[in-house]
Amino acid sequence: MPQRSFPTDLSATTLFDALPDPCLLLNTSNQILAWNTAFAEEQATCPELARRCETVMQSSGAEARALHINATQSYHIDVRALDEGGDRLLRLRRVFPNEPDGDALRAFAAGAGHDLQEPLRKILAFSTLLQKRQADALGPEGEQSLAFISDAAQRMRTLVNEALAHIDAAVRPLTFEPISLNALLDDVLKSRAAMVNEAGATFDRTDLPTVSGDRMLLQQALAALVDNALKFRRGSNVKIQVSAARTGAQHRIEIRDDGIGVDPELAEKLFTPFGRLHSRETYPGAALGLARVKLIVERHGGEIWLEPGTGEGACFAFTLPVSDHSDDA
Repeated sequence: MPQRSFPTDLSATTLFDALPDPCLLLNTSNQILAWNTAFAEEQATCPELARRCETVMQSSGAEARALHINATQSYHIDVRALDEGGDRLLRLRRVFPNEPDGDALRAFAAGAGHDLQEPLRKILAFSTLLQKRQADALGPEGEQSLAFISDAAQRMRTLVNEALAHIDAAVRPLTFEPISLNALLDDVLKSRAAMVNEAGATFDRTDLPTVSGDRMLLQQALAALVDNALKFRRGSNVKIQVSAARTGAQHRIEIRDDGIGVDPELAEKLFTPFGRLHSRETYPGAALGLARVKLIVERHGGEIWLEPGTGEGACFAFTLPVSDHSDDA
């Protein structure tokens, strides 16, 4: 391909420019029309990046899937059509040499999950059988010991399932599509109707935006935040507020409750896997929910934090990038 000079500034001033990944806008001839700020920053580390992208696309077209610059700088290429005119969006995702392979990790998790679950099923099955057939011989002390064994096996099963779900959320390929957070929250509340009724919970909701994201993972994140508000309550008649506002190129979503609250000094521990602030006996669970929310939000280009509290309850706030599908974009 003949050498072509690129202007010094091809960055766009639209929502395209706010995309967190390095992106190019291509025409039907696979020539670069524009790039965003993230690409410009990446280009600063590799002045030949734009030219290399264009060369790869013109030689491989839509089949291009990878770009190798050097031993430490490689990218996965994702190309999507933008309109009927033929313009396309090329998105670069950095691939690090020492980064674990997602497919291999998922395969390992599936195999390990099966092998870990099998002995747990046997422990639970034989514990139940022993309790039915040998209850008289066991006596009160033996029955209590058997109950401890069954309880430990149940907790181990929960931990295995939650750990596998956490791995899946970390490595599964993201499938982006327009998602109404209003509809997604409706689905979450329907699936948790029994918990909502038990807590006597009422939800004060503002209109939520439509975003671009992975439906399954974003539903998991919303569900975990709702579960958190319902679980750590003071009593019945729980009040939960869900609101959203746009701040620049980000949507900010808040979920506020009137529950037991969180010590601000311990807030960071909330987002750590297995970071537990209360005893397992008081609040059962694997202590992975908020860590998974953080993982999911960050994979979507957002952030999550605990708003400093001034009274009862807790307020979790997170951001998601504004997309072309946003209601107020």
